[in-house]
Amino acid sequence: MDRGLLKQWFIRYRLDEELHEARRYDYPLSVAILSPMTIAGDPTAATRVRTGALAAKAAARTSDLIGWLDGDDILVVLPHTDRAGVLAAIERWRVEMCAETGQTGGLKWLVAAVDDARQFGTAEALIAAGCNEFRGVE
Repeated sequence: MDRGLLKQWFIRYRLDEELHEARRYDYPLSVAILSPMTIAGDPTAATRVRTGALAAKAAARTSDLIGWLDGDDILVVLPHTDRAGVLAAIERWRVEMCAETGQTGGLKWLVAAVDDARQFGTAEALIAAGCNEFRGVE
């Protein structure tokens, strides 16, 4: 664990496993990337990012995997989740993050999601595609 979420190497490893299993057993797999919009030099940014990350974890289902990507970006893996499910998850996280980060001055998060992650062969391919392949949801 790192700052309350899975470490970067482990979430990537688990995403590879989930991609393999989703293709093998033909179940839907969605992925979301949460990116905090911080201002350089803001002394409260780290606290607000951590609060938002813990709020995302609190709003997640027990089957969801949540870990850090580069910097303060968060990768969320949602097994057995289609488009409607990922949109519902984003709304749960948005509500929880607003409630939690509102106490510390608020923080805007950009969310990018893909509802058929099986199209990517590996976690690295999916992450490398980044926001170019995702449609942003604020």
